Amino acid sequence: MQEIFLIAQNTKDRQLQHYAAWAISILRTYMRSGESSSLSNENQSDDSDRNSISHNVPEHTMVMKLAQGLTNPSFPLAGSPLNIGTMASALRCLSHAPRLPNLDWGATIRRLMKQETQTDVTQSGDVPKEITLREECFKFSLAHASEFDELLAFLDELSELSRFKALEESLQSCLLCHLGGLMRIFSGSRMNKLFDDVSCFVVSLSSDQTYSCDQKSSLRVSCWKGLSQCLEETSLESSEYVTKIEKCIELLFAVLPVASQSPRADQMGSVKEWSEAVTCLQKSHRDWLYKFLQVCNLLHASLVCQFVSYVSSSSFN
Repeated sequence: MQEIFLIAQNTKDRQLQHYAAWAISILRTYMRSGESSSLSNENQSDDSDRNSISHNVPEHTMVMKLAQGLTNPSFPLAGSPLNIGTMASALRCLSHAPRLPNLDWGATIRRLMKQETQTDVTQSGDVPKEITLREECFKFSLAHASEFDELLAFLDELSELSRFKALEESLQSCLLCHLGGLMRIFSGSRMNKLFDDVSCFVVSLSSDQTYSCDQKSSLRVSCWKGLSQCLEETSLESSEYVTKIEKCIELLFAVLPVASQSPRADQMGSVKEWSEAVTCLQKSHRDWLYKFLQVCNLLHASLVCQFVSYVSSSSFN
């Protein structure tokens, strides 16, 4: 702690100074939350607990300053108004905060979602990187949806199939990669609908002319990652979602690229798809997987042969 405090006082490296200050703020908040929780009444309702925790953020903490800077556009942070890059960084930090002040986060996130992206040129002269503010809005909402109903409602709307199809490809990929996170906060019926929507999207993706081949491949890779995450989050023996997840896997497996069909195409996308497919299938129920591959062997023999070759080079047993 003493070393971190000394780094926070260092004015030569501003970025390192900010990181150290944020670490001290998180540690202090964590210690204060432990003290307050030991004194709280165990018989309080869940709603009252959530509200008290949300309000219990001291005014002088970095969490409160970042929150005020985001919810109030005219509130200066570090002596200047928030630009898009700063807002994305602030959201990224607050996504890891143990609790937030009880502010109007729903309206704030919807406002930030309307902001344009910008190109960030680092001081070291590295290649410019696009600041994905809208993706940070999604990740922030996912992190704190269990605390604020308005953030849960926002994710519900964003995941609706008609709205999802209207999103940019990068945000679609981000949402697909975090299916496991959505499964932790959505209700059972809402999650069933989400898996149905994902299945419909996978089917429609093959014939959709608005995406390039690389974009389609990237979206399928994200979907494999999200389904793999879902299999980690659920019980394969008893979960009501397993059948829905397996249906999505079947649809994705059917559209896996066959290298021999496009020998001139860049194979990097194919390798990524197959790699994520193998990783996901490793986590599936073995009995279902063996039956599934037997059926697929009759319909997609070439795909199964490629799958076997990828599996043979992995740790799959």
